[in-house]
Amino acid sequence: MPETWSDWYKKNGRWSKARRWSRQNFKKGEQLALDLYDSVDDDVWERLINFDIPAILGSKWYHQVTIAPGVVIPGTFAMKDSFPSLGFSSSISGKRILDLGCADGTFSVELAKMGADVVGVDAFDIRIRNAEFLAALHAVGDKIEFICDDISNIEEEIGTFDYIVMSHVLCHYSPSHRRQITKTLSKLLRESGVLVLNTNTKKRDLRTISTHFSLVSENRIHHPKLPSTVMHFIPLRAAESAAKERVKSLTPSEKIIPCSNCGCT
Repeated sequence: MPETWSDWYKKNGRWSKARRWSRQNFKKGEQLALDLYDSVDDDVWERLINFDIPAILGSKWYHQVTIAPGVVIPGTFAMKDSFPSLGFSSSISGKRILDLGCADGTFSVELAKMGADVVGVDAFDIRIRNAEFLAALHAVGDKIEFICDDISNIEEEIGTFDYIVMSHVLCHYSPSHRRQITKTLSKLLRESGVLVLNTNTKKRDLRTISTHFSLVSENRIHHPKLPSTVMHFIPLRAAESAAKERVKSLTPSEKIIPCSNCGCT
């Protein structure tokens, strides 16, 4: 291990790339990289050696992430508070999940660690770079495909999914784009699937999403920086199918609707 990351970058011909980062960010990333090197086994380090580690760790992350014992990447929101609120359980092993607006890949990686096959999409290449680093760190790179693209460009060719996750994404789009995205999601989510939406613009997003999905649960998150609501939806076609099955299972007396005026039958 070189004495400093500056020496390592010079030795490996990457110094010119690293210099593009401000001195402050690079120094922060350099220290985190050294702390990480001291905290992980050699086989973990081998998976990471091809990444610009100081640049990655020195960049601004959306979530605060612990990448090794005592080594924490600063972020706007604490990962330990954000992910559990989505309501996933260990039963997602083998499920296919689409993480739209995946940012630094923190949710994607957690879902992959639980056994899911994940596709993460984000419009910013710096976020995808961070996400690929995090996936390599946790040895789940083979469980995740990251795509750098705007989510409004996602098409049906990407396949169908058991779950679709969007966290604070729709608020960045115009009404017409939100409608377009919602229509596409209705084609990507399997009939038995669930759309998980985390939003701080509940009323607006609910109006849009409800054109193709039915709300089944919601949970308010009281966060001092960004209070939001996590809502779970199922496709309208699934809700309609379930309603029809419910009617079929009713007894003749249950199918009789009381008079709205007096309650008589």
